[in-house]
Amino acid sequence: DALLELGELETPTAFAASTNNTAKILFRMANTEISELRRRHDWQALMKDQSISTVTDQEEYDLPADYDRYAPDAYNDRSNRRVIHGPLTASQYQSLKRSDIESGFYRYFRLRGNKILFYPVPQTTGDNIVFEYVSRFAVEDSGGTEKQYFTADSDVALIDEYLITLGVIWRARRQLGLRYDAEKLRYENEVSKEIARDKGMGTINLGRPRRKLAHVQLPDGDFGL
Repeated sequence: DALLELGELETPTAFAASTNNTAKILFRMANTEISELRRRHDWQALMKDQSISTVTDQEEYDLPADYDRYAPDAYNDRSNRRVIHGPLTASQYQSLKRSDIESGFYRYFRLRGNKILFYPVPQTTGDNIVFEYVSRFAVEDSGGTEKQYFTADSDVALIDEYLITLGVIWRARRQLGLRYDAEKLRYENEVSKEIARDKGMGTINLGRPRRKLAHVQLPDGDFGL
């Protein structure tokens, strides 16, 4: 699609394994684009959740292999129905460690060395800790396996491929020494619109306050009365 709009380059029949210089440049640009788009927004297609089962006296737990960054306010102790606060800064974490409090109602987490650390250190085996995060795997192969970059012509992006096409177009025009201001502006506008659409927006109510989400779910019916 990018080649059709450019109209300046020969059209290769393959890209990933091609020795054609045009194909190699465009393939590299597509990977640059998917990498930069992944960082610009917490795309819902890249959001995942992870469950950790605590072990008594174990403070550190591995982050997922595809972990890129954390999702704010999304860490919960489901076993005890509590929010886990964080991520702590180095100073906050060390301050808590100095307090020598080994238990308490509140639980905190810190991200360090590609691990998640909990404070206080869990004193129970089997507590279910669940958190959401943004994956760095934004590409999927023909078999459904996710990965970070395009490596085959049959790979598909988990982010809107139209945005990738527009990104490749303005980057290719820049590479060719052509004017690309209009193409880049079009790209930025489309990215902004897709970001706005990606997760949807809550209803803006100018009337009576809407009922908030209940923390306790009640059953339908007459409660057996």
